[in-house]
Formats: sequence, structure tokens, C-alpha cells
Amino acid sequence: GIDFPKERTRVFTVRAPARSVYWRATTLDAFTRDHWREDLYTLFSEVQSNPDQLTDDPLLPASAREPSGWTRADVTVDALRDAHLVGPSQPVQYNTQEIDAVQYEVGGVALAFRPLSRGAEYTVWGYTPQPLPSRLAKSPADYPPEIAFDRQYLLLQHSVAVPPFGSREYGEWARTYFGDTVEGQRYRPLYDVANRIAGGATNPYAAAVALDAYFRSAGGFVYDEHPPRGAPPLVDFVTRTKRGYCQHFAGAMALMLRYLGIPARVAGGFTSGKRDGDSWVVT
Repeated sequence: GIDFPKERTRVFTVRAPARSVYWRATTLDAFTRDHWREDLYTLFSEVQSNPDQLTDDPLLPASAREPSGWTRADVTVDALRDAHLVGPSQPVQYNTQEIDAVQYEVGGVALAFRPLSRGAEYTVWGYTPQPLPSRLAKSPADYPPEIAFDRQYLLLQHSVAVPPFGSREYGEWARTYFGDTVEGQRYRPLYDVANRIAGGATNPYAAAVALDAYFRSAGGFVYDEHPPRGAPPLVDFVTRTKRGYCQHFAGAMALMLRYLGIPARVAGGFTSGKRDGDSWVVT
């Protein structure tokens, strides 16, 4: 379980536009030993000159490379003793100012060589796509090589790779993995729910929407910071207790998407906070 302090502490302040966004610190890309964890791949192995652009990521759309579509966020650390630099959901450029040394990872994650101190300041430019649901609904499972062949964001434990959504080999893979392997049998109940809720979807977006609705309302889930414990935790959460906090909801949905052949990962960070003048105050 988790316990938040009763007294609110200002963690950081962001001078940014009024549109509410998620302040992302990192991504959890690997699911191993029943939980999600970081599996970061270094983009820059040495400190670059400011500002640092991260637009070479092959999974970024072309529009992410246009500065006119970026959102600027000026961050001031108040009480966040951590090495991760927080920014908009998809950082594309950093200006670390007086922070001595920063290492950049694929996916836009930035890590300082030492935890940030109170008063540290830096700037992040983020790309926040705003696609229309009608366009997403028409989007096929046409993935770039990094996903279609390298299976990025489709790996399970022991380097097991899930075939992409809609591929010819997916059906046979699912029957074999969830029927014949120890790990697949442990998580078969979670796959069965994913398949029942979203297995008939015509494209990845439809599957994601179906699972989102299931966790938000249709599944009868309850937010609980001290839920009952079972093993495996995510299977127990979805099939028995239906009680959990952020990690249960996000972790279960991301894993269920991967089981369906849809690339997914978990974001770690903070909600937008409260608006105060031209800034967001995150407590």
C-alpha cells in the first residue's frame, strides 16, 4: 500500500501553458518478476551542449520535429530529491542550465548524475499530440520496424516477444504461450479478461478504448491505497479484488495491451497540479 502525508508539500513548480498535462519523470518499459520497471537505453553517453534535442527517436512522428508544435515548460524544483528531470509527456528538447551533468535515454527520459537539489531550474520542450478520435479509429496496426520486427514495447518476461496486433502468427503464439508455458499459465486469467473485453477490436485504438472503459467504469474497480494482496498482484487485482491504486490500473492495462499485441509502457510521474497564475504547482 501507499500513504501520502497529510500535510501538502510543494514538490515542484512549472511555468507552462494552461492546458493540463501529465508531468512525466520516466517510463517503465519492462515487465519482469510480476512488476514493471525501467529498462532505459542511453541515447547520449556524454554530456551535450545546451539545449539538447532528442528528436532522433525513430518512434517520434514527423510532426514532433517541428518546433512550432512544441510546448515550453520551465521547471523549478522545490522538494523533489530525485535524479529524473520532470517534463511534458513527450520531451523533445532540454535546457538543463546549471545542472552539471545529464544523461538522456531513448523515449525522452533525462537523468542527472546526482539528485536535484532545492531551487534547481531547467527547461523542457514537449510534443503533445492532439489527434482526433475519428482519425485514431481509422488507424491500422501498421507499425514501424522497431515494433514490427524488434518488438519494442512488446516484450514479456524471459525476452518473450508478442507478435503485433492483427499479425498472422499472433493466434498460434497466444495458444502456445498461455497454454504451455509456466509464466503464461500464471497470467492466463489476465489474458482471458483482455481477450474478452478487447480481443474482438478491429484496431489497436478500439482495443485501448475498450480496456480504458473497463477500468474506468464497466469493470467495477475501486481506487484503494491499501488493497488486499494476492499473487500475481495484477491478476488478483483484475480478477478478484478489483481494488488498487495507480500502479494497479496502469500496470494491468499496459500488460493486457501487450498480451493483445499492442505496444505499451507505463508512465511514471505526476498529475498536472493546481494552476497558480502562469504556473502549475505540484504537491
